[in-house]
Amino acid sequence: HANELARRLADHGVIANSAHPGAIGSGFGLSDGAHPWFRFLFRLGRPFMATPDHGAATPVMLAVDPAVETVTGKYWSRSQQRRPSDEALDEQLAKALWDRSAELVGA
Repeated sequence: HANELARRLADHGVIANSAHPGAIGSGFGLSDGAHPWFRFLFRLGRPFMATPDHGAATPVMLAVDPAVETVTGKYWSRSQQRRPSDEALDEQLAKALWDRSAELVGA
């Protein structure tokens, strides 16, 4: 979706990137609404997860680092530009997702 947004608004000065925060040991997985198995697995894996501050590092870097202020339509993880999945690079799939999303929200 971000790639399609970047393509559609490239001539308007809008920057759109995708940022993967990683597995974050926040309280999200422990909410009362989470399935008991999910809560169990989350507790089991939590010692190996990053802190919320660490998870925020990539989006914050994208928001404030002058070195990337004109970079758009890219995928970032651990504050590094990475190659996304083939599906994420598929322009026809991105357009279809955009069109379906617009249809669902009545735009």
